[in-house]
Amino acid sequence: MSHSDLTNNIGIIQTLDPDAQTTTSDLACTGVDGANCESVLHIIGVGVTNEHSANHHTRLVIQECDDDSTYVDVTDANMVEFTIDGVVTAMEDATTGLLKALDAAADDDKVYTAEYKGQKRYSRILLEENGTTTTGDFSGHAIQWTRARNAASGVLGAN
Repeated sequence: MSHSDLTNNIGIIQTLDPDAQTTTSDLACTGVDGANCESVLHIIGVGVTNEHSANHHTRLVIQECDDDSTYVDVTDANMVEFTIDGVVTAMEDATTGLLKALDAAADDDKVYTAEYKGQKRYSRILLEENGTTTTGDFSGHAIQWTRARNAASGVLGAN
């Protein structure tokens, strides 16, 4: 098997158990270690949620940190590529790390991805509760893209 194939160049991590979640406060996905990675792709699957209003919903926020404990919102849109069902979409508020507020029924039954390309070692998605309680089906995964190094040159992606 070639070291340039997909299997040898990615790692897949479950960051949030696929389940019906009832959140009365923020719910953080597991932080993903991006050391020795080109980028980390966070994937959030959203099923049906029960709350869709401007004052009561879940917000998807991307965060980063150096130590896997003190996370802050990513505030540079150049460090994130966001998609909804595979369509590249602008973050709702890049100054606060807000990818998307799930405040309409049309936001249900979708796959949201955020590729983190920043300089911090760890990144994660925070499901931020806006209101009192949200119940919904959520799952989280991440793909670490490592790319093979050429044994002779040590250069990433060299063949």
